[in-house]
Amino acid sequence: MPTFKLENDDLKCFIGNKPETDIDKLRLRIKNYLELDNVSFLVGAGSSFHLGAPIIRSIPAEIDTKLSKDKKLSKLYKDSVKALKKDDNSEVSLEHLLNYLQAERYILNLKESDSEQYTNLIISIQDSLFNMCNTLNTEIQKFYKDDEHLKENRYFYHEKLIKKVLQRPANLRRVNLFTTNYDLAFDYAMDNLGIQYL
Repeated sequence: MPTFKLENDDLKCFIGNKPETDIDKLRLRIKNYLELDNVSFLVGAGSSFHLGAPIIRSIPAEIDTKLSKDKKLSKLYKDSVKALKKDDNSEVSLEHLLNYLQAERYILNLKESDSEQYTNLIISIQDSLFNMCNTLNTEIQKFYKDDEHLKENRYFYHEKLIKKVLQRPANLRRVNLFTTNYDLAFDYAMDNLGIQYL
């Protein structure tokens, strides 16, 4: 289990953000939570950060650069971003941009107008995004490059978590694992383990 050093050398429990001075107490607390009948995990971008998966809050620089240079899509891209900006210094979320483009395309389709350029821009963004998030091809973050487990299997920690939650007693309900990530790290890990998932 990874630990994080704090200024006072105490561990912060992720449950309630209370100081824990004994790692065994923390492990016992997590074990007790895993023995509840209903257990769900909501996993965000931090779970794949070490694999080099991007954290998507705003439009990634790679996508911005690609679209800004694209002669066919650049104007529509820049106009769409401008329409979403609150001011010159504000950032636009990639998800807001995609939602905006899909809504504009939908309206054009209702009017039976040409929406091909919107479709092409959406496809270009999605292709770039999925390419950036393909953890089979991303580079492991510098801080984790020396991790022996990751050298052998880049999904080691994902698989370890999955194995742990599958070891729950059979009389308890299955664990729900929800992820907001675009990357497929958990999917690849479950494929490696031969686990069926939705």
